[in-house]
Amino acid sequence: MADYWIGDAVGRVLGPMAFEVLRDLVAFNRVRGITRVSRDGEIWVPVAEDPDLAPLVAAQEVQLRSARDQESAVNLRRTISELQRLMPHQIFGLAAEAPASDYRMGFFDLVRRCYPEPLRADADPDLRQALEDLVALLGRLMTYVEEKQRSAAEPVYPGRPPAAERAPEERAKPEGRPVEMRAGARSPSRLSEQLGPRRVPELVFQRGEDNAIRADVEINSDNYRIFTDSKVTNLSTGGAFIPSTDLVPMGTRVSMTFRFADAGKVVTVQGKVVFWSAGDKGQSRGFGVRFTNLGLTDQAFMTTYVKKLQTGRL
Repeated sequence: MADYWIGDAVGRVLGPMAFEVLRDLVAFNRVRGITRVSRDGEIWVPVAEDPDLAPLVAAQEVQLRSARDQESAVNLRRTISELQRLMPHQIFGLAAEAPASDYRMGFFDLVRRCYPEPLRADADPDLRQALEDLVALLGRLMTYVEEKQRSAAEPVYPGRPPAAERAPEERAKPEGRPVEMRAGARSPSRLSEQLGPRRVPELVFQRGEDNAIRADVEINSDNYRIFTDSKVTNLSTGGAFIPSTDLVPMGTRVSMTFRFADAGKVVTVQGKVVFWSAGDKGQSRGFGVRFTNLGLTDQAFMTTYVKKLQTGRL
């Protein structure tokens, strides 16, 4: 095949070269920005008009776009991971008490900054999924903020109405099981969320004056999945996932007492919050705790106990 000369937009020229050499240069991305081509070094035509070279450059451009998309997907997933280490007002760059309208403006601004241009129709599927995951995360945070502000705007009563004043269907509901309360604790927050196919019984945690979280939990067949369902914090990683309607700041210190009634065993551990979820796919809303002093003996006991619950042999 005849020799070729190639040129770019700024007037640089390379040639002559055999077509096989040019083909290899394009295949290995050694030649970028080719805009024109000549078979004699004098008469030039756009690359798209050369029947031999145009398909090679077009194929190379597709590969380059795919590589850029995959790099963007990795960056977006890194961004998602970093966002999950912050609280909503930090993510949107607002004061915690900012109105929902400001959060919505921050939502759209962050989406534009993370990916300023609309996706191409042929965008890499990984990039499309990463962008959808980011928007979904921010959307769940917006729902959380709006629900919290709406709840805060409702009238607050010092206590529950007497039983006689409650609606019949409310009176019929069983009372929650009391749990141990620690000294110096402030008002408890309810932890009730779906975790797997069953509903986790209502747990109670308390915040002490030092803002640390303290909880006393009896482990049973309904709630043992706090140790197994999360890929980030589970027994194998020395942690647990706590379903919660409230998001807890990263780094919050945690003290948990787990009671294994059937085995007559009590395990008390310290830890800290290492991530939270606003309700990701397959994950309840809540926070993950990484234990800092779980001994190997206690971890082995807990692992065995949980496996027995999983197999129904307890």
